[in-house]
Amino acid sequence: MRYLLLFCALFVPLKLSIAYIFLVPLLMLFLFQEFKEKSYRNYAPGIPEAFLLFSCVIGVTTLFSLTLKESLREITSLFFYGMLVFLLRDYVVKNGSKEIIKALAIGFGIASFNTILNSLFPFWVPRIFLGQISEAGQLALFIPLIVGLGVHTAPTLLGFVPSLILNLKRGPWLGVIFSVFLLAVVRKKFALLAVLISLTIGVGILSPQVQNRLYSLEHDFLDPGGRKEMWEVAWNLIQRNPLGVGFDNGRIIREYSERIPKELSHFHNNAINILVENGFLGLLAFCWFIFFAIKTFLKHRETLPYALAIISSQVAGLVEYNFGDSKVYLMTLFVLGLGAGEIARLEKANQSN
Repeated sequence: MRYLLLFCALFVPLKLSIAYIFLVPLLMLFLFQEFKEKSYRNYAPGIPEAFLLFSCVIGVTTLFSLTLKESLREITSLFFYGMLVFLLRDYVVKNGSKEIIKALAIGFGIASFNTILNSLFPFWVPRIFLGQISEAGQLALFIPLIVGLGVHTAPTLLGFVPSLILNLKRGPWLGVIFSVFLLAVVRKKFALLAVLISLTIGVGILSPQVQNRLYSLEHDFLDPGGRKEMWEVAWNLIQRNPLGVGFDNGRIIREYSERIPKELSHFHNNAINILVENGFLGLLAFCWFIFFAIKTFLKHRETLPYALAIISSQVAGLVEYNFGDSKVYLMTLFVLGLGAGEIARLEKANQSN
């Protein structure tokens, strides 16, 4: 199981189709082992159980879906892959998290190297891994985590941060800046704060691409087919369907405005998208789970970085639906599971003492 997990972690930032080759048998082995040994009884209820409860609420709202068959298929995937959080907790308690984080860092390093080369030599080096949205969404989780843990500093400065900038996604920029700023303030790391401020100002001044993305804010939000119109459609839908239109059924947006781009299948906001798909009950469950996870991670100094990763992703999710991106969702499961494992390991050590 160890090598399946490490290879899965390696390929999460690279190719999800390859990561699934290792993840599916890994989860099946884990579920068989859990059924046989019932080792989940070793832990007090925490983040994995809270995630399972959140998933159950989403499952209940799915029964009112406008496209029940498709939504049931997606909720089944949500449950199955969600077991990764339980698996990671068990693994970290027994083996620690360093190997997994290292495997993730290697994967992100390869992907970031490709992104940088593609930006420098677009005609000679194709982009062969994740798309801009998915890579930026994953980095919004990974950068605050490793900065908070104080590991892989050189790859972060030389690869991960440039890659985040080059992907030109404003939500992840905002999430990472906000979360790292919180880290610097909470831990009183004034050198980190100075670097963050200098880097933000420097990139904003020197990069025309970044400036163009910032100047396009008004266009993307207020122009016909922009986020303002998407969110108006969302409000009309939730008034008609207070229990939601069904999990992973945000593509219904295409039927309500000809001006919204045809390729869009979501509402560019985590909370709004979940509200439309799963109703007020689903949104309440989502907000409760995110708050619970952050609050739980904040109980220990060692797990603060995991809280920052979730905060960063949710800040980014104010202007994009990153929770609905399967690549970002899988990375979120890794963060939740690794953090839950560290908490269980700390609590087990305290009980021993």
